[in-house]
Amino acid sequence: MNISPDYGRRLRSFNCGSPAPMPDGRLAFVSAPGITIGRLGSLDDDQLHYRVSAGDVAAMPDGRLLCTTARVVPVTIQAGKEERVVNDVRYERICVVDPDATTPTLTPIFESPDSPIHSAIYLGPRKTPPQLAMRFDPLLAEGRRPTGVLYCQNARFTQKTTAGWSHVRAIRVLAGTGLTTRSSHSYIVHAGNETVELGTVPLASDGSFAIEVPADTPIALQAVDAEGRSELNEMSWIYVRPGESRGCVGCHHTRQSAPLYDETVPLALRTRPLRLLGRGEPHRFRGNNAAVTGLMEMQFDRYREVAGINRHSDSADPAATGRQEVADLITKLAEADDEQRITAAQRLAIFRDPAAAPALGECLVAENRELRVAAAVALAACGIRDSVKPLLDALGDDDPLVVEAAAMALENLTGHVEPIDAFADRRSRRPQTAAWRRWFAETSWDAIEQGLIQRLASDDRDVVRRSAVALGHTGSPASHEPLRQYLLAHRDANPLPEWKKAGHSGDGTRFNSLDAVNPRTLQAATRAIGYLKDAGAVPMLAETFAGHNLPETGNLFLAEAVAEALGRIATPQAEAELVKAFVGLQDYPNYTVWYGDHSALMACHASPPHYFIIEALDWMGSTAAGPIAAIGHRELNPSAAHHLIERRHLAEEVGDLLWARVARVKEEFQGLIFGFRTV
Repeated sequence: MNISPDYGRRLRSFNCGSPAPMPDGRLAFVSAPGITIGRLGSLDDDQLHYRVSAGDVAAMPDGRLLCTTARVVPVTIQAGKEERVVNDVRYERICVVDPDATTPTLTPIFESPDSPIHSAIYLGPRKTPPQLAMRFDPLLAEGRRPTGVLYCQNARFTQKTTAGWSHVRAIRVLAGTGLTTRSSHSYIVHAGNETVELGTVPLASDGSFAIEVPADTPIALQAVDAEGRSELNEMSWIYVRPGESRGCVGCHHTRQSAPLYDETVPLALRTRPLRLLGRGEPHRFRGNNAAVTGLMEMQFDRYREVAGINRHSDSADPAATGRQEVADLITKLAEADDEQRITAAQRLAIFRDPAAAPALGECLVAENRELRVAAAVALAACGIRDSVKPLLDALGDDDPLVVEAAAMALENLTGHVEPIDAFADRRSRRPQTAAWRRWFAETSWDAIEQGLIQRLASDDRDVVRRSAVALGHTGSPASHEPLRQYLLAHRDANPLPEWKKAGHSGDGTRFNSLDAVNPRTLQAATRAIGYLKDAGAVPMLAETFAGHNLPETGNLFLAEAVAEALGRIATPQAEAELVKAFVGLQDYPNYTVWYGDHSALMACHASPPHYFIIEALDWMGSTAAGPIAAIGHRELNPSAAHHLIERRHLAEEVGDLLWARVARVKEEFQGLIFGFRTV
């Protein structure tokens, strides 16, 4: 069934199951229409549908099918102290159907009126099933924690051509841990799970990748830019069995597609798969996807950062600030075992803090190959000018994935691209590495920065976005005014209010990279102002937030970026403006609705403007936020905390609760809002 690319439908509600291979190579299975028959990879129009209320189906050697069918029966249930009679469906008959008959007829052969039955099979002789090629590596299947391999021939071979492919540089790999056994709404994609971030693999130049992942574990993939921001997401789960190798031809391509004809092996298969096993202390977040949103999938960015389970509150010191927590992760890079160092590098990439750059640079020469890749990927998001030299050295690494990750980071930090064949041997790659070194030796930082500033005037917003990102990492005070001017010139061009009025709410809150409402470029320029700690921009940023802080009229994507920028500037004036901005926000649920959250799940959703203000104040160790939160010494459950937050963000006095040092505002409650730590 070719349904995976359809974002407007929930992928788990198609009632498919009970696959039955037929002697002629076709496959019968239970579906929403009844019983469906088709060949593997067949188009929907070529499939046959039989309107039968079947519970399961099995094939017979002569091509006929066995199935169980249902009838409606009254049953008595207990409702409190009363009994009620309701209708239930009970499978009580075994039938035979000949799908190739001129008029297929359902013929009952057995009835069981006293008890339901299921999974009828034919017990006579049958043809031996075909022998399939071995796709099993016993070495990966051994041990207490078996693994398998996933590979892709070309991630860019896709139906989703309007995703931001010009920005995609890597694939992030997520694992799901189920948190509920409730059947209701279980089909809503990533609902009801704790998501574990296994890591990120850089794409090879031909778009291929190969990863070793935990077996029998739900896996999802994200196409991300060098900063780790997602451009396209897999909205369902895939698995590998112990020792299995599974492959695909491209991301979200038609299921009927065959691999591209090419005499060469995909580049990613010329080296061993990157091991992304989620050991150590990986980043975890509440993976409940609030609505089936669109190509940009900014819901996932929001949940990954705002609904973190261990992004904060991981320090042994209950009074640690966000800055101190980053310092703890940096310490792990130098002192912990390899698994801890790998996950520390991955988690530092989420903070995008330049303070981590020196320690990450030192990891580029580590013995562990997965650590070197994780460090290079993290430097793309955390790097500074001094990161360029160790990254240039990493271009000479023996491992092609380290080279790909280093090239990705260099491009993100400098805005410059030099072709490099990461999968060539070191000798063949030497002239390409020399070209990078020569460019950097002959081009001053002033010249690099001026070139990036000039690109801010481009009519191509993708060019502007890449330039703004690079300036945020390696710019100087010379970039302050150009970035301010860009924000001033574009902050009021806000198509979102009219777009919202046109019905883009709930599951309709989706857009692709070409849409006018795509906020990535304006966000990048705004964040760059914060990365460069432009204290002179604080009044302008505060004014921008005030103009975009209301869901009815504002651009909340811009507002959240402003909050991030003020938090990175971190001056007393920025602190005061953050407190003022928080007090001026509307009730919390208004924001979660704006982002597309479903009202049925409102208690577990997240608002970036609220969160990034709180995170910024925590980062500073602020003690000036008394007007926005009262936190007391008593247990709070999620529903009670949510109720308090709805009532003006805990601004009212709550009984006789003690006022607390609100630098301790943390992501304590996993499934709700931004969370508070009681004191």
